[in-house]
Amino acid sequence: MSRIITVGKGATISLDVVNKLLVFMVVLAVAPICCYYLTKFVAEEYMNVSEENSNIPSAVSAIFGVWLVMGLYVYIAFTEEDDDDENSEDKKREEKKPGEKKDE
Repeated sequence: MSRIITVGKGATISLDVVNKLLVFMVVLAVAPICCYYLTKFVAEEYMNVSEENSNIPSAVSAIFGVWLVMGLYVYIAFTEEDDDDENSEDKKREEKKPGEKKDE
């Protein structure tokens, strides 16, 4: 179970969520810059593209880098298990169906 912090009037946030958000925030800042300069380097050094003409593919790769990071964040957010879902499933298992005898 993760640690939980209280913010505002009774609202709680899991520290795992905050840590994940901070990691993706840093990656979202760094990935496009790395994509831009890596593509620019490859285009100029290995493909013999002029400096002026290498800007467009570099910018496009930076945009794809942003899309990749954002898509990965959304995918991870949708596939992670919610604490609320786990608690509700446990409660459903504990409850007996009507008509069943309870153990004495």
